[in-house]
Amino acid sequence: MGANPYVFGTLGALQDGVKVENGVNTISDKNTSLAGQIGIGMQFNHRLGGEVFYQGAQKHKYLADITTNEANKVRNQTYGARVTFGDNVTDKFRLFGKAGVAGVKHSVGDSNIVDVHSKTKVRPTAGVGATYNLTDNLAVRADYDHVFKRGTQSFTNNQGQNGNVKWKGANYLGVGLQYNF
Repeated sequence: MGANPYVFGTLGALQDGVKVENGVNTISDKNTSLAGQIGIGMQFNHRLGGEVFYQGAQKHKYLADITTNEANKVRNQTYGARVTFGDNVTDKFRLFGKAGVAGVKHSVGDSNIVDVHSKTKVRPTAGVGATYNLTDNLAVRADYDHVFKRGTQSFTNNQGQNGNVKWKGANYLGVGLQYNF
């Protein structure tokens, strides 16, 4: 088997979470929203491959103020590269593991927090996937991906209050198609 390129796209759900401490309140919240992932890959040999991908989701809503129940709307955009390693279970069914890095950007809207959250941060990723060949070129694909949490980041909001924000690990589960060239 030589090197074989492919493209893929999946639709699913992304669970993401955040913990914010501002000296007065500590808010820890997570939310799940509709998400999708697209990418291109190269299967180098029977077991080893590589992929680059983009993952986007609808805005997540997180509790911003426990006294007023206001919510922040946050968009998660993820760009990444990963190595895949797997094998065929049958002639049509393949299982593989994934490990890599991703640039994750959380864009905060409707918030009194200065855009410190909008910086892209590199985070490790890991996951598993499976494909089931419908034809020689077309396969159904399922993915589970975990983006690990990142360290605490300091901020100052528009009212001059200092605080810390910590984005939790994100989990993506999706199903779609893969086209092999």
